[in-house]
Amino acid sequence: MINKVKRYRCFILILSLLISQCINAQRINFSTWAATSIVVQPVSVNTLDFGIMILGAALPNDISLLNATAFEIIAPVSYDVVVTLDSPAVLTGPGGNTIPFSGKMAWSNQGTANSTLANQIAVEVPAGFNSVTFPVRKYTGGLPAPPPNPLDGNTTTRTTTKAYIFIYGSAGPASVGIPAGNYTGTMTLTVEYVNN
Repeated sequence: MINKVKRYRCFILILSLLISQCINAQRINFSTWAATSIVVQPVSVNTLDFGIMILGAALPNDISLLNATAFEIIAPVSYDVVVTLDSPAVLTGPGGNTIPFSGKMAWSNQGTANSTLANQIAVEVPAGFNSVTFPVRKYTGGLPAPPPNPLDGNTTTRTTTKAYIFIYGSAGPASVGIPAGNYTGTMTLTVEYVNN
């Protein structure tokens, strides 16, 4: 009987230590503030044009990252954003015929002066992923800056910076027998604050 009591007390002691460790965790969520809107605007032509496709060609027509369509994101410096690219798997043309399509994106948050410089150091999102989370401005070293202070009534704006998104991809190959014409699709780019 005494052994059972000792085991019971030992079990209670270990359990209380484990529970106390779990209770000590802290979480601060500053990501719900969104009074300042995120601005997303095209920097370059906002159409991907794959040109003339040859029916039965073995390879798709590609638009590389260097020739990608660029979008500028303007948001407060100290926030993280989630960027999601929804793109169709096919481009639809005359009579409902389709051509395979693969949309891709890359991003840059290095604080570069323009989209041309940002394109040269852009980070490609791996194949199979359509969403990426990153800080609007890359942390330059050490620990990240502390979270932003809530607006106190005296300050009405936050310092903003630019990040860039680049959209590109491949269309085709076009199979033999489909009619010539314009094949189109719509891609949706969504940019929002991280909501932990």
